[in-house]
Amino acid sequence: MSTGYSRLTGENPFKGKRRAPFTEEHKRKMSLAMKGRKPWNKGKKGVQKCSKATREKMSISHRDERHWAWKGDSVGYHALHRWVQKHLGTGNKCEHCKEDFSGRFIQWANKSGKYKRRTDDWIRLCARCHYKYDEEVLKSLHGYNRK
Repeated sequence: MSTGYSRLTGENPFKGKRRAPFTEEHKRKMSLAMKGRKPWNKGKKGVQKCSKATREKMSISHRDERHWAWKGDSVGYHALHRWVQKHLGTGNKCEHCKEDFSGRFIQWANKSGKYKRRTDDWIRLCARCHYKYDEEVLKSLHGYNRK
């Protein structure tokens, strides 16, 4: 089948040229061929609307492990922290210094350093205590020093 491009020049020989207009007979034949066909979009009104109950069922059926993009424990750092915040919420008190921060500086710190999806492996800390906690945990677990 021809692609419309010349093998010699590599250009389309039909570029800039117009097709000849349809004859009246050809127009009549096309019209007859289309008689009785139902358009594909007849009766459709844009986006289909679902009931509130159906939307809720669809939402439940695509949550967490059933979602097509679920990665389990091989999730990235930020996505895991979002997951933790979704399941444990945001707090306003640091679990170490017990100071009230109204949610501004509270961060989620991982206890084991393995970053698993276990809610008992996370604690709420203020930024200052989180830094100190990471210094102690990272040094003891991995022999890592920030300085």
